[in-house]
Amino acid sequence: LINLFVDIALELCEPNMVKDGLTMYRNITQQSNPQSLSNVIKRLFVSIDAKITEAELKAKSTNLSSEILLLNQVDFKTSEERAKEHFVSPWISFGWDCQRNVLDVLQGHSAFQPIYHNVLKTSHEFLLKFERTREFRMMCHNVSKHFFNVVRMSKTDPSNLKPWQKFNQIKITNEFTLMTLNSRLSQLETASKLKMWMQV
Repeated sequence: LINLFVDIALELCEPNMVKDGLTMYRNITQQSNPQSLSNVIKRLFVSIDAKITEAELKAKSTNLSSEILLLNQVDFKTSEERAKEHFVSPWISFGWDCQRNVLDVLQGHSAFQPIYHNVLKTSHEFLLKFERTREFRMMCHNVSKHFFNVVRMSKTDPSNLKPWQKFNQIKITNEFTLMTLNSRLSQLETASKLKMWMQV
């Protein structure tokens, strides 16, 4: 059922609808079957990649209108660049929005930390492939906030935590530290390839 919900959100290009569905499913699966949410997320990303590939093929085979060709003379874009902007860019933006939302849904929940770091690596590869520097900068900022939230919660007196916060609390263990370091190394490598030295 959740896959059908996500498929509908995909066809409507509604990343916030995807986030709402994944949030509800996270709450259902976090105690009994976290891997189920991971499978849904993987399926979503495969579907987004398929949509981008389909858009790229459409961009190559579509004849642009005379109005668009006239615009090419104004801003000096080639017909191929204009076609990619028209057909492909919206799906790349949708893909990034979904990845950002997935990270928000997973962060702060101990059961989903391995999935969170896998999505983070997928996002690095996605943003590098399409050279999305603005989005990469935004992702680095968001991930830093997620990390500092984990540190802040780990220093909070357990007696001051609500029951759901105690259940979801991420403990700073060797496993957590290793996953975080691997993600930071992936971010470092991506930043260097994008020549974004301030994100290193």
